[in-house]
Amino acid sequence: MPQYVPKRTLEVKLVLNFARKTRDWVILSYYRLLTPRKVRQLYNIFSNHPQGAMIISELDAYRLYRHVRVNRFSKCLEFGTGIGTSSAFIAAAMQHNAKGSIVSLEQLPEMVKTAETLIPEPYKSRIQFIHSDVQLETYFERQWSCYLQNDVGEGFDFVIVDGPMFSNKEKIIYPNGDLIKLLPNLKTGCSIYIDGRVETRNLLISNFPGVLEIKGGWRGRPLLTKIQQAT
Repeated sequence: MPQYVPKRTLEVKLVLNFARKTRDWVILSYYRLLTPRKVRQLYNIFSNHPQGAMIISELDAYRLYRHVRVNRFSKCLEFGTGIGTSSAFIAAAMQHNAKGSIVSLEQLPEMVKTAETLIPEPYKSRIQFIHSDVQLETYFERQWSCYLQNDVGEGFDFVIVDGPMFSNKEKIIYPNGDLIKLLPNLKTGCSIYIDGRVETRNLLISNFPGVLEIKGGWRGRPLLTKIQQAT
């Protein structure tokens, strides 16, 4: 038999759901006001693509744009290009700041080609795309999914972690370990955005106490900051 749910419980759930949707609409409307129309139109390029269902949300795209505009980051390292949505919005912010460049790694060559096709100039000229295979590496007595390519440069003041995904028969989702290898390449004060990868974020914080900590961020998207060099 169907479980009986009191009418008042249903009413409370409806009210809470309406409140959440209203809050999200207000926040999105606020960020739309902060984002130039030409930059907002970028989102349609990616959301209308056949693989548009996998991109970051419209709100997160505007948040990234605003984060780079306000903090005036000069060098970004992105793990996981996808079809290029995050790269495009970061590059747009850098273009408006008249400074900055991006190094973006991606494991799927078809994704790199798609990103190169979708991202318009002058934004694309600020991005260096690197295709890299993926392997499992062991740190802190566990396995991490990492890009093979480590020659990415140094002096990064903003990092996005949205990959890579290591595929195997067991379909295990491994945490992303590239930051472990490349922490020395990041400036002190570097801002790190980890896109929904809670295990990766928590493991990095627990294994690098006093080096990485949460400072600021958005609902469900805390930002890490490198506060000092690892010893």
